[in-house]
Amino acid sequence: KEYLQLHHAERVPSDELNDVNSYYMPHHGVVKDSSSTTKLRVVFDASAKSSTGTSLNDCLMIGPKVQDDLFDILMRFRIHPIAFSADIAKMYRQVELNVHDRNFHRFLWREDPSEIVQEYRMTRVTFGVASSAYHAQRVLVKLANDEEDNYPLASPIIKRDMYMDDCLSGAADIPTGMETQRQLIDMLKGGGFNLRKWSSNSTEILEALPQDLREMKYDFNLDLGQSEYVIKTLGMYLCPLKDEFLFKVQPIECLSDVNVFTKRQFLADSSRLFDPLGLLAPVLVKAKIMFQKLWLLGVSWDDPLAEEFLHDWRLWRTGLTELTKLRVSRCLVPEETVTRYELHGFCDASESAYAAVVYLRTLTSNGDTLSRLIAAKTKVAPLKKISLPRLELCGADLLAKLMRRIQTTFCNLEPFICCWTDSMVALCWIRGDPNKWKTFVGNRVSQIQDLVHPSNWYYCPTEVNPADIASRGVNASEFLKCTDWFGAPAWLSERPETWPRQPNISSTEESNVEHRKSHTTTISKSSTKSILSLFQYSSFMKVLRVLSWCRRWSPGKTSVSRTGPLTTEELKSSLLLLVKDVQSEGFSTEIDCLKAKKTIPCGSKLISLNPFLDKDDVLRVGGRLDQATMVYDRKY
Repeated sequence: KEYLQLHHAERVPSDELNDVNSYYMPHHGVVKDSSSTTKLRVVFDASAKSSTGTSLNDCLMIGPKVQDDLFDILMRFRIHPIAFSADIAKMYRQVELNVHDRNFHRFLWREDPSEIVQEYRMTRVTFGVASSAYHAQRVLVKLANDEEDNYPLASPIIKRDMYMDDCLSGAADIPTGMETQRQLIDMLKGGGFNLRKWSSNSTEILEALPQDLREMKYDFNLDLGQSEYVIKTLGMYLCPLKDEFLFKVQPIECLSDVNVFTKRQFLADSSRLFDPLGLLAPVLVKAKIMFQKLWLLGVSWDDPLAEEFLHDWRLWRTGLTELTKLRVSRCLVPEETVTRYELHGFCDASESAYAAVVYLRTLTSNGDTLSRLIAAKTKVAPLKKISLPRLELCGADLLAKLMRRIQTTFCNLEPFICCWTDSMVALCWIRGDPNKWKTFVGNRVSQIQDLVHPSNWYYCPTEVNPADIASRGVNASEFLKCTDWFGAPAWLSERPETWPRQPNISSTEESNVEHRKSHTTTISKSSTKSILSLFQYSSFMKVLRVLSWCRRWSPGKTSVSRTGPLTTEELKSSLLLLVKDVQSEGFSTEIDCLKAKKTIPCGSKLISLNPFLDKDDVLRVGGRLDQATMVYDRKY
């Protein structure tokens, strides 16, 4: 009824009912109790196969990526002292469909089972169609570009801080925040979009709005208990007035029979805790390690798990409820004026996993410092066993990628970069020449150096490395005791002179193991074997080309170009070398006589062919080239 009243759907005209160029979408309702507005949503299934065996989504492309990733939006959201969130009401259905495309969005409906089934079609972009997300997002970007001059504060937010229909952004102060709010509402209203469900850590921002546009519908003069009101935005739980992230964990269900717990259920249960920024990385990496062990055991998806594994899982899962006590500050920067921003990243590895964690350290005008966790990443160690120094290098590679992404997101802050590792071997590799190391190490060192300059890498002892617990994994009860995880190591709050002393990084025994070995082949003229016998190839042309490459790189060939494909001159020169080598093996006596200008012995097989030497000392007969040279000349 709402669709028809808002003209978001219409009855199919009688003259178009038999149009074969059409598609019917099945639909169903989805209940979302946590929503403060739409409890029941309609979802269309445009992936359902039609009578031709093809669905609408099979014929559509999803479109290019328009909006930033959720990870980047959440990181930027943590920079603003004044934060706010909102979403667009019915965003998809504010974008009109082309008239020629509406017959491909048909559906069947009747209000009562006693009524006749009627045929309808959507007139707006439809949830469940592959290209709908791109269409709606692209309209927002177009609106932001068109209105950039009229709304200079709102336009960048629409292009950078929108994730689907959710807006997550902020401002440096309350006046700027209120002006940004006004511009966002007016600009989107001009494009037919209604921005609602506003929430903020500033009461001034919310009091400027009517009640129907607020997410929190209560009077701010009530008791302070209302400050515990929690909203969910982009999968994260946030207490707006306390400006803190919270974590909601469902209590463990009592397992009446261990046989009902399978690998499928383990994966589903461990994935319920949504943590895009890696704030709970030390706890969640333990689930990753346990899941990898299941793969090593070869357990099928629906096979019952062994009791010893269930014991470890229960211990880990029971502790998750402790995370509900955790509060993480949303804002990364202090209220005072910041004079310097620094990004400090730490990496570490164990035999089970490797991790990277990054902190933002700020220095204020009065000399105070503040360090807070931005994000963390973890990966389980590969199934194929590799050495611990190589795993440490993988951790450094993970840190370099995370650091570059955060640096790009915080580019307006112009932060200084510091990367820390507790592996002397990995640090030696990173500060060395990538070409010196074997392929595994050389490739990763080259990539690390492209992302973070070697001079920005430093050494810190393991006991003060916060990434250590993320590489090993801990239960939630232990995690809550790790005070350094969210606030960075204590020494970061002190002056740089007191930071860990940097040892003299020199080549170590472990790093020398990864030196690239060079292999050379020496061809000696005094060898009793011919050159052809050194190459075990059945193709003469392959022998010729391999020999040409060897000669190009042999000592004393500086006059020959060492780049690009082989030239005709190089191939011809190698052919003459092969011919002379073979001739010297079978006709050495004749060649020696001709060089000394003596008569060839009467018993020679070549005497009747009038042999002679040309200017290259190649033996020729009858004034013509031998067979091999003739074949070569015809081909080239």
